[in-house]
Amino acid sequence: MLSARMDRYQVSLGLLFLRLIGGALLIQGRAWTWGQMLNTNRALFTDPFGVGGEFNWILTIFSECVCTLLVMAGVFARFTAVPPLVVMLVLALALPSGTAWSTREVYLLYALPFFVVTFTGPGDFSVDGQVAAWANPR
Repeated sequence: MLSARMDRYQVSLGLLFLRLIGGALLIQGRAWTWGQMLNTNRALFTDPFGVGGEFNWILTIFSECVCTLLVMAGVFARFTAVPPLVVMLVLALALPSGTAWSTREVYLLYALPFFVVTFTGPGDFSVDGQVAAWANPR
């Protein structure tokens, strides 16, 4: 039988891999593409809520780059995981009705690590975990 400390270690290690791999995949697959749009016409970006294409572009870049990097480091991870989660869900659900399932599936798979981190936290191998360990020594 494994001790509670070993179980916590394994869960924290799994959450570390989830944060790092999920964040790296999102940055490589999505944010890099949006960053290359920096010199192009941002007003052509999709506008599902009617607030302006350029404003949506800025919010998307912020959530996919800045918030994803913060989640990867484990800084305020439960809060910083929400913007990428929301962006990926909006992208998956706001597509036209004739869109192939495989396109929606990619966005939902990008959302999955952020969904898990939102509800579980980042684990012990994060900035949040180190601050909590420092504030509450055992």
